[in-house]
Amino acid sequence: MAGLLDRTALDGMVADRPVRLQHRGGALWILNSAGLAAVAPALDDSLDVERDAAGQPTGRLWRYDVRLRAAIGAEPPDLASVGERLASYGITGVTDATPDLDAAGLGLIATAVHGAACVRRCSCWAPRPGHHSLPACPVGRTRFCCATTTFPVSRSWRA
Repeated sequence: MAGLLDRTALDGMVADRPVRLQHRGGALWILNSAGLAAVAPALDDSLDVERDAAGQPTGRLWRYDVRLRAAIGAEPPDLASVGERLASYGITGVTDATPDLDAAGLGLIATAVHGAACVRRCSCWAPRPGHHSLPACPVGRTRFCCATTTFPVSRSWRA
């Protein structure tokens, strides 16, 4: 596929059911028309909802994890099966880089590591300064996610 992936491109692949893809960078979700219809009440007027010239959502939602989770509902992932699969590849440690990891998410990870349901070593990037660690899952670096869609670019920064 050439060009940006958006609602129209996803509709051309799957139009009969909601589709939601996450960009590998983690900050962008791309939904097809059925997916947008399913989360329509959660769409706001912020710049996080990319819109076309007619003002309609393109399906590209920036930094929308918390809002999508609230709209869709989500069960916590089965970290035991994830840990088993990682261990089968010889992976014994992971780092979670979730930008908005809350205490419940950190607790889920720490409980899985402590109970040996996940990998042996886990560290988490702190979602904000001052976030507390749990013994089974120490918090290390802080991850800052810049809103690159609205980030001012200085001429002096360009190569």
